[in-house]
Order: sequence, then structure tokens, then C-alpha cells
Amino acid sequence: MRHGNFVSGVVLACALATLAGQPAAHAADVQAAPEAFDWSGAYVGSDIGWLGPSGRWESGNPGNTFIGPTAYSGGGVTGGLHLGYNWQIDAPFVIGIEVDWGLSNAEASSQTVGGLPAFGGSATSRWQGSARARVGAAFDRMLLYGTAGVSVAKFDYWMAELPPVTKFAFSATRTGVIVGAGLEYALARDWSVRVEYRHADYGKAVAQVSPIFGEQRHALRTDSVQFGFSYKFN
Repeated sequence: MRHGNFVSGVVLACALATLAGQPAAHAADVQAAPEAFDWSGAYVGSDIGWLGPSGRWESGNPGNTFIGPTAYSGGGVTGGLHLGYNWQIDAPFVIGIEVDWGLSNAEASSQTVGGLPAFGGSATSRWQGSARARVGAAFDRMLLYGTAGVSVAKFDYWMAELPPVTKFAFSATRTGVIVGAGLEYALARDWSVRVEYRHADYGKAVAQVSPIFGEQRHALRTDSVQFGFSYKFN
């Protein structure tokens, strides 16, 4: 009988020990769970990609009715730097501000103006910068966002009249509205990579440069796709 009581006591003690250990093991599992990535903080980085200017040229001289509006388009390489700050206000929402500046060699051109092969023109983007707000949703290390703000850019314009060969050129610094969207992924606590699309509208640049055409009006837009990386300060 004593032997049976002893065995029962051992079994009961083992059962109690097992039950007591379960909450501790569960707590250890909870503590070991990785923390969600926090997007808050300042960051700096670089971008490179493709920039495509497009637009429409037209003469402002009412007497030049033989030359109609002409569309032009093209593209080239762009690259630059960006600097910003994010606030992860309440998961998964992230808001931020960002400024950027970059150079480009993107040219939009037309071999004819108004359907006349004796005329040609182009617009070349030299540099562009912007100040924008960003609003997005974070899914741990992945951030989907939209962006909008103000952009400033410099363009060189020219038009050639043949024959004889006469070239009229002017430069303009334009301000416009820029919008876009992107996807960013955090590789580590400090480093992230991203891809971003932007569209900017700079309105019309006007110049009186040609005795034949009179006033020139260049309506210009740009579209870009850029890949970049950022370093976040923690």
C-alpha cells in the first residue's frame, strides 16, 4: 500500500511540474518573437533611372496658321540624391516628407514641327528637384506609399528653321506639380531599397525667339521610373 502511495505521489508531482512549466515556455516563445520593423526616422539615399519628357510645341503667332501644334517625346538617364523623414504614427500607417535633387540628359524631340520636314525642335531636361509628402502603409519590412508635392526643373529648348539653317534656343526653369507611387523594402534595420514612379506637369514655357514663328509655347510633362537605396539613421 505504501508503495502504491509513493508511485501516485511521483506521478502527481510530475504532472504538476509539467503544468507549471507550460506558461513559462509560452512566455519564452512570446519574448522570442521578432519585433515589427519601425519605419520612423531620418534617412538619406540615392536614385537612378529613366526620365521621359513629353509635351507639345505650338506657335503663339496668330499669323502662323500653316504650322499646327506638334507633340514631342523622348527619354534619357536621370540620377540624384534624396533626404527625408518618416513617422510611423499607428501601424501600419506611415507619413513622411522628402526632398530630392538630380541631374539628367533626357531629351524630347520632334523631327518636324507642324508636319513640315524643314523644321525641328526639342526640349532637354538638365536638372530637377522636388519637395513632397509621402503617405503609405507598412507591412513589416515592406512599405507601399503615394507621394505628391512641388517640383522645380530646368529645360533647354531649341527650334531649327531650314533653309537656311537657323537655330533658336532658350532655357527656362519651371515649377510644377508632381505625384507618384512607390514600393520600399527594408533589407536590414538601416538599409532599404525602393522603386518609384513619378509624373510631373510643368505647364507652358513661353519665349519670343523666332522672327518666323514669333512666340513659342512649350507645354512639358515628365514621367520617371527610378530605383534607389536609403540609409536610415537609428
